[in-house]
Amino acid sequence: MRGFVIGFVGISVLACGAARAAVTFTKIADSSTVATGESSAFTQFHNPSLSGSNLEFLAFYSGGFGEFSATTTSGPFKVFDTGDTVPGHGAVGGFGNNGGISGGTIAFEIAYTSGYGLWHGTVGSTSITKILDTGTTNAPGQTTKISDLADVKVSGNNIAFKAYYDTGNSQGVYTETLSGTGLAKIVDFSSTAPGSTNFNQLGMPTISGNNLTFWGQSASTSGIYSGTVGTAGATKIADQTDSPLGHTHFTAFEDDPSIGGNTVAFRGIYSGGSGIYSATIGTPGFTKVAEVGDPAGDTGGNFTSVQTPSTNGSGSGVEFFAGYSSPSGNKNAIFVEADGTITRVIGAGDSLFGGVIQFVSIGNSAYDGYRVTFGYQLTNGTAGIAVADLPEPAFAGLALAGTLASLYRPRRRRISRGV
Repeated sequence: MRGFVIGFVGISVLACGAARAAVTFTKIADSSTVATGESSAFTQFHNPSLSGSNLEFLAFYSGGFGEFSATTTSGPFKVFDTGDTVPGHGAVGGFGNNGGISGGTIAFEIAYTSGYGLWHGTVGSTSITKILDTGTTNAPGQTTKISDLADVKVSGNNIAFKAYYDTGNSQGVYTETLSGTGLAKIVDFSSTAPGSTNFNQLGMPTISGNNLTFWGQSASTSGIYSGTVGTAGATKIADQTDSPLGHTHFTAFEDDPSIGGNTVAFRGIYSGGSGIYSATIGTPGFTKVAEVGDPAGDTGGNFTSVQTPSTNGSGSGVEFFAGYSSPSGNKNAIFVEADGTITRVIGAGDSLFGGVIQFVSIGNSAYDGYRVTFGYQLTNGTAGIAVADLPEPAFAGLALAGTLASLYRPRRRRISRGV
C-alpha cells in the first residue's frame, strides 16, 4: 500500500502510564511511508542507528531494499538501494545488515558481483564514496587480500569492522579512516588473546572515539576485549576465567558488546542464567547492571532474560532488552539503568501511534544524548521505526542502544540479499 512521507515524520505522542509519562515518541517511518527517492512504501525495517537528530537504517520495499537516512524532522531519504549502480562495480548484490552513523556521516557495506566494499555517505544525500574493497586490499600484516567483510561502525573520521583474509579462513578486527588511508590491524588470528593462545574467532567491533570493543575466542576461553584505533593489540575486559558476584565462572558471552566513551557494556552467561555488566577501559573489573531473577525495574516482575546491552556516547548508564514476568504472563521491553535505577521505557502491550505494540527491537548504535531509536511492530501488522525522547532529570546518565542479535556465537558475513 502506498503512503506519504508527510504526516509520518514528526508525529509525536506522550507515552501513557506513570512509569513512562514523560517519554515522547516520534514516528520516523512505517509500512505506509514512501521514502524520498523511492516509488513504493516500506515493507520491513532493520534496526536503525542514531547520532544526534540523524538516523540510518536498512529497509525493504516492494521490489528492492537499501540504505536510508532521516532526521527527526525530515525524510526518510534514499542513500543507496538495489536499483542503483555501484561506481566501478555494477549492480548492487546486497547490503550489510548493520551500518553505522556518526554526526551526518553514514557507513555501510555493499555486496556486488566482484566482492564486497565499505562505503560512506551523508544524511539526505545519494552520493557515496568508497572506503575499501575486498580482493584489492591486503590484510595488514598478512600476505593475502581481504576477501570478505562483516558490517561496519563509524565514529568521527574512523571506522571499525571485521574482515576475512586467507580466502576466508582467517578473521581480523580492523580500523580505517573514511578516506581509506589508515587501515590498521587491531587483532587477527595471529594475535594472542590476553592470558591465552591466539584468537580463533572474532566478533564485529563497535567504536567510540579512539576506543573499540569486540568479542573474541581462543582455544581456552572466550571474552570481551578492547582496543585502540590504529594500534595493534587487545586488552581483556572479561573472559571465562572471571566470575560475576555470587555465580560461577562465565561460560559464554554475547558477541555484540557496546562502547560509549571509555565504558563497555556486555552480556555474560553463567551456569543457570545471564546478566548485563559494565566496565571502564583501563580499570580492572566489571559491575553488574542486571541479572536474570532481579526485579525488572518498576514493573513489579522479575527479569526472565536479558540481552543486547549498550552504552551511549558519553559512556554513562546502560540500556538493554529484556523479558520479564508479569501477572498477565511474560513480556518484553526496552529498559535503561541509570545510577542504579532500572526503568522500563517501552515494550509489548503498550499503545503507540494508534495501535498496540507486538514487539520492539533496538540496535547497538541506537542512542545518543537522551534519545533512542527503535523498531516496532504493532498487532495490526504495521511495522515502523520511531524515536523516544527521554526526560533528562528522570534518565540522567542513562545510555540507550542495542540489537536483537544472535547470541553466543560469532556471525560470518551478514548480508541482506532480498526481501
